[in-house]
Amino acid sequence: MNVRRGSASARRQFTPEGFKLNGQVIKLRGLNRHQTYPFSGGAMPDRVQRRDAWVLRKELHCNIVRTSHYPQATAFLDACDELGLLVLEEIPGWQHVGDKSVAGHYGAQRRRDDPARLNHPSIVVWGVRVNESEDNHDFYTRTNALAHSLDDARARGGIRYKYDSEFLEDVFTMNDLTSRCASRTIPPT
Repeated sequence: MNVRRGSASARRQFTPEGFKLNGQVIKLRGLNRHQTYPFSGGAMPDRVQRRDAWVLRKELHCNIVRTSHYPQATAFLDACDELGLLVLEEIPGWQHVGDKSVAGHYGAQRRRDDPARLNHPSIVVWGVRVNESEDNHDFYTRTNALAHSLDDARARGGIRYKYDSEFLEDVFTMNDLTSRCASRTIPPT
């Protein structure tokens, strides 16, 4: 069994000056990736998963990708490791946490159940907040603590859609759904 190991020599940190990789400030440029494809959903072979990472890094010149909103294929994460494409890996879910019985099964627990994900050096931020969900202090305090206990070397973030939501993570991550081009019209084709 081939198990990857995260690089202990790579220093990754978010600072007031910006994201630093091995002491050098790097401007993060990235996109969000849904692992679904027209006509096939998520049922694509490893070569397509790897190609997605290559397109993001080499054709679109991204240096970070946000994985949404569920576990991504191992082949995709392997390719990110090999290409130097940084990853913000979200926990599964979208906009709704659920009651306490459901909340106990969310994504940070998945990391405990799938420790191989900890071995991907490309992952620089663990998502600890259900995408665009309302504040839930007790639940998000637990997901932050669990992520920190499993991997205290990487930052934690939680994608939100309100600037005034409670900030418990290391990195403020935001879906800015405002539009600066609402008054513009798209010319007919």
